Amino acid sequence: MPITEAQRKQRRKFIGSSDMAAILGVSPWATAYDVYLEKTGKLQEREPSEAMMAGTFLEEGILRYAESQLGKIARNQFRTYPDAYLGAHIDAIAIERGEEPVESKKVELTNPSFDAWGEAGTDEVPDEVIIQCHVHMICQRKTRVVSRCHVAGLIAGRLAMYEVPFNAQLADTICEAAVHFWEKHVLADIPPIDTTPSLETLRRVRREPGKTVPVDPALVLAYRQAQEAVKAAKMEEDRAKAALLAALGDADGGDAGDVGLVTYLTQTRSQIDLTRLKAERPEIAAAFMKTTSFPVLRIVKPKAKKGSK
Repeated sequence: MPITEAQRKQRRKFIGSSDMAAILGVSPWATAYDVYLEKTGKLQEREPSEAMMAGTFLEEGILRYAESQLGKIARNQFRTYPDAYLGAHIDAIAIERGEEPVESKKVELTNPSFDAWGEAGTDEVPDEVIIQCHVHMICQRKTRVVSRCHVAGLIAGRLAMYEVPFNAQLADTICEAAVHFWEKHVLADIPPIDTTPSLETLRRVRREPGKTVPVDPALVLAYRQAQEAVKAAKMEEDRAKAALLAALGDADGGDAGDVGLVTYLTQTRSQIDLTRLKAERPEIAAAFMKTTSFPVLRIVKPKAKKGSK
């Protein structure tokens, strides 16, 4: 279910289960620097993506499946372990299984960790899920000792249950890393030096209009070189594509043996003609117009100094 504003405020006060996976460097979605920016209040709120909304809507169905396998569950539980600054919004607690945590997951084929999901009934889940489950168990064990976390997953359309057993050594590692991160980075307001934030997170940074800070010229040069490399790679791609199409002649397919088959088929896509809509039905176009704002990174050459040639 979607988190409330109160839950968002709670999350800023603790390290969550997905935060911990990022801090330990096993999250495919975020980095420790992302977590630092979030916990120190340097980010603007973000609107949920389509993928996040899909996961939210499907969560109830996945939890119903979990309930059919585990018995009665209590949904949307919040537990904390203040000694390590940990706080977990647990999807559910299995009441009839000793109040063991339940984590729900929706996983598509395009998920970076898809191949890490093993046979149902095992603990073969991605590393980030193991970390998340342990944060749930650490927080739950503050009041009730549990020995496992259940994972209910919709894995590429297939419902499956997994069990992650409690590992005391891993739990200790998580707690030590959490305390270090909170005290050395969040409370001290010092970013981690061995990681960089994701571009998605950087777009949400609260920025002060008109403020200018010194920047290492090497970073600017590195960015320019990367841009040139991308441009060169695109030109090479276009040349290779042209050579391949020329080899097809007037055919719409080719056989490259063991390498594979080549096809050049016509595809059809339907879309709204915005130019015509604005011209013929401007009131409708205006009613559905959406304005978005986003930062754009540009490098402007310095102005030549007076008297220089």
